[in-house]
Amino acid sequence: MSTSLACLYALTQKAVDEQVFGDGVKPLVHIFDESYHKIPVQRLIRKICRTGGKGDVCMVGVQTNQYARARDLSLEFRKYHIPTIIGGFHVSGCLQMLPEIPPEIRRAIDYGVTIVAGEVENRWSDLLRAAYKDRLEPIYNFVDDPPDLAGVRGPYMPKTVTDGFLNRYTSFDAGRGCPFRCSFCTIVNVQGHKMRARTADDIENLVRKQYPSGIDHIFITDDNFSRNPNWGSIADRLIGMKEKHKMRLSLMIQADTATHKDPTVY
Repeated sequence: MSTSLACLYALTQKAVDEQVFGDGVKPLVHIFDESYHKIPVQRLIRKICRTGGKGDVCMVGVQTNQYARARDLSLEFRKYHIPTIIGGFHVSGCLQMLPEIPPEIRRAIDYGVTIVAGEVENRWSDLLRAAYKDRLEPIYNFVDDPPDLAGVRGPYMPKTVTDGFLNRYTSFDAGRGCPFRCSFCTIVNVQGHKMRARTADDIENLVRKQYPSGIDHIFITDDNFSRNPNWGSIADRLIGMKEKHKMRLSLMIQADTATHKDPTVY
């Protein structure tokens, strides 16, 4: 399950709640995870065209092995001049690491696709408004200005998506950023080396929101949870939810391979 997709869905719902498009506009949010959804391209195009083109198609969390597919889908929507955005680790890493924009990204830009690099917690409403007004710029690069995460609405997947998985679970990023410089890792080229964390309250709210839907398995997707400055309070809160409120919770946690160098882990 894509945590990036869950983050963008939550941020989009927040923008809808705050009526960022103005009074009288009632946005419809459709979420698709192509790991089990078939993307109804032509049906979406017809729906958007019936509204005068007032729609925005977002390819979220696109990794390198997914980029070709995301670009091809984007070009289908751009044939009808529908605002289209590609974000994720491929475009973010390329803009951050390479001296020039590579040809596969340049082609998308030439067709009018907007490229967004970095994290958008503080900017998503502005990007949605720009898409609604057909004023998106070709490139946005936020890699060097990552947002704080404390108090920000966290990742959430609707039941229509979680029901599609054989093992129903959810995921969240308790923090982002890593101080290490492992040679194989490109995530720091997107999320940086500064650790930024959600609070224990944030995590409890996320778990409580999903738990009534029968989701009790959680994947903490931090690439280095052991270095998260709030890892202790988050762990204590989750343990307390299990013991005091009799919630059945199981966790899967990532820890960076360089954590053995950190004396605070043990």
